[in-house]
Amino acid sequence: MKVGDLLQDIEYGDVGLLVKIDKTREHNSPHPRTHLVLDCKYGQLHWLEEEYILQDCEVIDESR
Repeated sequence: MKVGDLLQDIEYGDVGLLVKIDKTREHNSPHPRTHLVLDCKYGQLHWLEEEYILQDCEVIDESR
């Protein structure tokens, strides 16, 4: 997955736009939230764990 991809939570159907990936945040927590996603329903930004993005989300529209 890359910045600009439109993602959807597989279980709940929530949709978000991957805005930023910041690997420098990894040292701050045992479960680092390195992926910034714009929630398309509420227009809010959320930092999410890479594990969640890779396992529980699917790309529904790829960035070019």
